[in-house]
Amino acid sequence: MTIKLKISHLKALSFCALLLLSTLSMVSANGVGEDPDDFWTQFQHNALKTGFTYSSAPYSDPVVLWRGTTNPPQSAVSVSPVITDEMAYILISGGNVCAYNKTSGDLVWSSETKDGSLQTSIPAYGNGKVIVAVNDLYNNGYLFAFNASNGDELWNVSVTEGNFACPVTYFDHRIYVADGLKGGISTKYYYCYDDEGNLLWKHVNNDTAGFLWCGASIVEDYMIYPTHEGKLVSLYRTNGTFVDEVDITTDLSFSRSDLGRIRASVSYNDGYIYTTSEDTYTEGYIWKVGFDPVNGVFIDDGWGIRRGFSTSTPVVHDGKVYVGQGEHGYTGDLTCLNASDGSLLWSYPTDAGVKCSPVISIQENETYIYFTGAKTNSSLYCVDQDGQLAWQYNPPDDYGYILQGAAISDGKVFFGTDGGYLYCLEEAPHEAPMPDFTADPTSGYDTLSVDLTDHSTNYPTTWSWDMDDDGIIDHTDQNPTHYYDAPGVYTVTLNVSNVYGNNILSKTDYIAVEADWNPWNDPDSEGLPDGTYITLTEVIDAYNCFRNGTPAPETGATIDLTNVIDMYNAFRHGNPM
Repeated sequence: MTIKLKISHLKALSFCALLLLSTLSMVSANGVGEDPDDFWTQFQHNALKTGFTYSSAPYSDPVVLWRGTTNPPQSAVSVSPVITDEMAYILISGGNVCAYNKTSGDLVWSSETKDGSLQTSIPAYGNGKVIVAVNDLYNNGYLFAFNASNGDELWNVSVTEGNFACPVTYFDHRIYVADGLKGGISTKYYYCYDDEGNLLWKHVNNDTAGFLWCGASIVEDYMIYPTHEGKLVSLYRTNGTFVDEVDITTDLSFSRSDLGRIRASVSYNDGYIYTTSEDTYTEGYIWKVGFDPVNGVFIDDGWGIRRGFSTSTPVVHDGKVYVGQGEHGYTGDLTCLNASDGSLLWSYPTDAGVKCSPVISIQENETYIYFTGAKTNSSLYCVDQDGQLAWQYNPPDDYGYILQGAAISDGKVFFGTDGGYLYCLEEAPHEAPMPDFTADPTSGYDTLSVDLTDHSTNYPTTWSWDMDDDGIIDHTDQNPTHYYDAPGVYTVTLNVSNVYGNNILSKTDYIAVEADWNPWNDPDSEGLPDGTYITLTEVIDAYNCFRNGTPAPETGATIDLTNVIDMYNAFRHGNPM
């Protein structure tokens, strides 16, 4: 029997299959399930360092859902965030770990680790814990674990007299991290701890400068990592037993002696390890090296393409390799290569080096790539699968340097800056805004100053305020201040709009303005310059009106004791009324 399906049915089935594969990807690749796809638990999403998710993200019209301030304020954010179902976590340069509500941006907790001038090791989340690798003021490395819900410190351990500068990899209750560049070329270690803070093993690496951004990838039973000098190493992930090693500069048919140095992590996709290297400030390679996930050995299959300086960990999806290129102080680009042979498909240029690793959101049949430029006052970019700019967001009033990339979760994209902020962007609703506002105060005496606060939803881009129902627009600011200089009861109308339309809200008889409460209000008064200043005679007259229960002669106002006291104080201090 032959079954025929319409193209639309095939597309729907294809996307369902992709979602299923996404859910099962970590099970099939590693034999152990991980967190849901919309969790971003560590650098480049997961222990495979895949860098992509089927969770949506803003694709055409980004808006800032919230901007979180670091605690302490103005502490640089030099790492990408970690995201769970409810929280967004960052490690700041001063050593604090900050947790924000993912939806509101409220700071939930901030916990101290070690004082340090710069923290560049990206944390990880697992088993209800936030794991961070930090340096103290002397560049000694420590591991800390915190309760992810409330920030309580669970444990900390001194690991090394060297520093930490590579991402933390977490998988199956194990933590992987390595010595940094402190001490120069010497013996350095890759460490494995359990998530209770116990050292399980450490693997020696001789004659190496150390591991700067050289994070590991977990593939089945194996832990794979790159060295600064250009080697790929495979160990049994549970006990650290050596399995295999390949020197990319000499051991492959496509080796290059001018590899330079590797300052990126490795990612795994469909039988291959991907990484990058940088030779000079403008030159470097993108690498694809075969790997047998069953036996844990490297295979002489793949390619090395000289494309330019890169510290970016490649993301591989749907037969394409996405990678950033460019050093500090130089221009850069996001490059897309054909995964089969490394040929260039397209390149999107930027005015700053792309040192970060791109991240990808796969939305039905569309792929969107997110990355940052490495400079002060830089931007977060989104390009589509054809290399066309979808949008660019430059944070206003934030001139901080942007070093690392972004994280994606639940329709949102998150990134931080050295200005001391964590940003959360989402797609604006594709509908007209709904107006709402409040005023403070809503009653008083003329001249009355009223502050308007906009509470409209669906992200309006224009505001038109009619403050007295005369059909004339009085203000176009979002939150204006208006002055009423005549008694009356006023209707306030707000018209808000965006590209999808507009809506209007009127609050009838919303503002009540009474006559000047100066009971005399007499321009012929001796209280110069215009009768608004109170004379002693007027204070005495006011007291007599209060005492005798008679109205003020000019306005007919009823005088109470409060009026008398206010008039006396105005006279005493020389203030107008």
